[in-house]
Amino acid sequence: MRPDEPPAAARRAIPALAALVLVAALLRLPWLTAEGLWFDEVFSVVLASQDLPELIRRALGDQTNPPGFYLLLWGWVRVGSFDEAWLRLLPALAGILTPSAVGLVARALGGSWRSVLLAGTLAAASPLLLAMSLEVRAYAPLALLATVGLLLALRVATRGDSRGGTRGGTRGGTRGGTRATLAALVLTDLLLVSLHYFGALAILAQFAVLADARVAPGRRMAVARTLILAALPAALLLGGWLLAVIDTAPEGRLASNASWIPESGWRGVLRFATHHAIGDLDYRSAAVVLGALLGAALLFSLVRDARARVAALAALIPLVTVLVADAITPRALWVPRYLVFTIPPLLVALALGIERLGIERLGTARSGHVRDLVASTLAGWALVAGLHDIRARPQKPDWTRVLTELARGAPTTLCVNEPFVGLPFEYYAIRERLAVRVLDMRRCESGAGRSWVVYRPGTESSLGAVVARGARLGPRVSLETELPPTEARPLDWPRR
Repeated sequence: MRPDEPPAAARRAIPALAALVLVAALLRLPWLTAEGLWFDEVFSVVLASQDLPELIRRALGDQTNPPGFYLLLWGWVRVGSFDEAWLRLLPALAGILTPSAVGLVARALGGSWRSVLLAGTLAAASPLLLAMSLEVRAYAPLALLATVGLLLALRVATRGDSRGGTRGGTRGGTRGGTRATLAALVLTDLLLVSLHYFGALAILAQFAVLADARVAPGRRMAVARTLILAALPAALLLGGWLLAVIDTAPEGRLASNASWIPESGWRGVLRFATHHAIGDLDYRSAAVVLGALLGAALLFSLVRDARARVAALAALIPLVTVLVADAITPRALWVPRYLVFTIPPLLVALALGIERLGIERLGTARSGHVRDLVASTLAGWALVAGLHDIRARPQKPDWTRVLTELARGAPTTLCVNEPFVGLPFEYYAIRERLAVRVLDMRRCESGAGRSWVVYRPGTESSLGAVVARGARLGPRVSLETELPPTEARPLDWPRR
């Protein structure tokens, strides 16, 4: 792992990292097919089903994120299939690897194997990291690549001098290793911005490595220049995509698909740091305790520990940037899943803070026992909270069951008022080969068999579109779905 560590410590690397992979896999793989796909996931699959020019055109038209994940999924389904287990295996694999990457960051920042296992276990069970590992979206790969990017930036900053060399006979080998690390960082940065706009914030977080005590003050400017050069291709790629989005956006519709984001406030920040990052089992008292523990670890890292400071800053730089942008711009940006990549460094800072608790006056043996007790208690809590969150969070709909109950074997027309409701119905009707057609409510018409209008509660005003076309509305029926919640009403069309 590190040149200065004893062989006995190095031998712990493989079993420790393998244990983290195993724990992460056990928390993810059994749930690959437990739920159906919701709108965002169906959108990913629909784009991945197109040919490449159409994929790019649709991504531009939706003003969605850069198409990196859709391109990755495009290749993934052509290697395998559109089966839900195979679709979800792609983000699950990223989620399974992330805890090991988190452990490597903790080790690179001077943590013991206790810190490696604690940080990795927290990442394996983190509710938001867990949830995103089971979504066919870019967030799990984003968290993994952001963690890898931070690790590579640490190696670039702390290996050799600014030109990648050292003194003496190992100069050439070190230079080659540094160049390979730099090339890997350039590639990682390109992938980050291809997955999500917030990938740019993950790259910005890499500059936290300048706070590492191992980086001499005289070298920090050279390291900063190296990180900027590594990020330049990613900046050009992201800039090109943004220009294309602006050029193709209809007048007055730029960024219109982000209008749904609600204001968060500090309550949202606290919920992110506890419920989403570690898991509070929905207990307010637990959230307060975990928030205080995480806050103390961050404060300790920032003030007392120059190496743990890197992890704290890597998490805080993107979080504070988004909070400031929320405050000075008219559009809200705080969305927990967009910020999932900040959870790994948060957990590293927490693990290092526990590792370096100021309890040495208890004696070496007793202080070690206290740290072990705190670490094992927190790890156990996280595992229980992660399992609880899997069962407690809103379940994605079983669209096949819902469609089958609506159609009951007859040709069926579904009239919907928004793509958020209609796209999953349309996708599953095609996949299950059901005689169901999905129409926009404003163009709804009578068809053979049964007719329903389907909508989200709170959007009932849109039902006037079908009433104006002569349809009579039947009684309301809850479809008992989440993401989105939906209701339906049968339609009785006048005979022609």
